[in-house]
Amino acid sequence: DGSNHTARGLNVQGSSSSSPWLTNDASKHRLDITPFYFIFTGLDGSNYTARGLNVQGSSSSSPWLTSDASKHRLDITPLYFIFTGLDGSNYTTRGLNVQGSSSSSPWLTSDASKHSLDITPFYFIFTGLDGSNYTTRGLNVQGSSSSSPWLTSDASKHSLDITPFYFIFTGLDGSNYTTIALNVQGSSSSSPSLTSDASKHSLDITPFYFIFIGLDGSNYTTRGLNVQGSSSSSPWLTSDASKHRLDITSLIPDNIMPVNSLDIVNNTLLCGTDNETIYTINDLNIK
Repeated sequence: DGSNHTARGLNVQGSSSSSPWLTNDASKHRLDITPFYFIFTGLDGSNYTARGLNVQGSSSSSPWLTSDASKHRLDITPLYFIFTGLDGSNYTTRGLNVQGSSSSSPWLTSDASKHSLDITPFYFIFTGLDGSNYTTRGLNVQGSSSSSPWLTSDASKHSLDITPFYFIFTGLDGSNYTTIALNVQGSSSSSPSLTSDASKHSLDITPFYFIFIGLDGSNYTTRGLNVQGSSSSSPWLTSDASKHRLDITSLIPDNIMPVNSLDIVNNTLLCGTDNETIYTINDLNIK
């Protein structure tokens, strides 16, 4: 406000043109620190104040202190973060640091007309590998490498449920497999994506194996199978060749033992004393 103010025993910053200092002049001691508010200029050009908070306004504004009573009427509580969505509209949310598009800067406002939007209808939007836009609520879902998820309150974007999305992968046997509601990690060089487009089911993660801990405490790997281990184990994927030598013969039911060898490549089992019995993996119910 252009006036000089003083505070006792505190390092208080005034406006950019003022320099706070200390004095023992009794006449200057009548000013209490409590009425000092941070004042800042919002992107709408208006001045706002907040008490006891370090609130940043626009990049061109500098918060400062004032004891001007006329500036004390604004409480921090009604201030909302405002941001511009990728659809070009302004959105607001209370008490959340929400990033808009790369070209937008969130700011604070007490404009009641900006307070009507709740954070709850905001959905993450992403572009699938089929080029379509998908949305999901409360999930951080990555689309293709060329897509950027963003927030929207457009009701027309809310119609897609996350449930039909499956992780699709091609097993080492050349077949396509899908899994629902599993968090499957690929290699560091691969990025599994979500799609409901049937034509996109050819995503190749052929070098990946499911590794799991069996109920006997051993590690097992399986090729092109969705195998669940014990309740305490977590299946995962690996392309480590050293993990591909692991036998899963102990998972074979007792009624076809003894098993002399397992040829997982050709999906066959050689059993019996002289390997006289051959089973195919497809004939087995492997738990």
